[in-house]
Amino acid sequence: KICRQIGFDTSLFYTERSFLYFNPGDSQLKKSAKEVQAMEKAKDIMSRLLRGYRVLIILDDVWDNGDCDWFDFIAADDSETDLVLFVTTRTDDDFRFTGSVNINMNLLSEEQAVCLFFTEAGFDQSLQVSSSDFDLALHIVRK
Repeated sequence: KICRQIGFDTSLFYTERSFLYFNPGDSQLKKSAKEVQAMEKAKDIMSRLLRGYRVLIILDDVWDNGDCDWFDFIAADDSETDLVLFVTTRTDDDFRFTGSVNINMNLLSEEQAVCLFFTEAGFDQSLQVSSSDFDLALHIVRK
């Protein structure tokens, strides 16, 4: 999606162009190594394509901060690119990027979560909520 948004050719990232081929006798370890090499190549291509751009990437609900490394497109010698990586997570792991800022937030109360649910659903706040709608929203929030 990033490529389409900024007008880059998505075919650069097709499997056929990554030279990711599995042989019938490849072990799982060999397949995993080939996948990582293809992903590293894709990351390198994306780093070159984004050079000089201002980019905001949002990763929502990340469970393994190591996954964020795949979206750190700034090369060590790149002073032209302005990349902001905004990550939300429920884990207590420390984020590992230099210059990162952690903002800890408490969970919403049930009342706040129901209010947010109705707001995001486009419900007019001036109207009275039926008890069945409220019960449904509360059921969703509790899940």
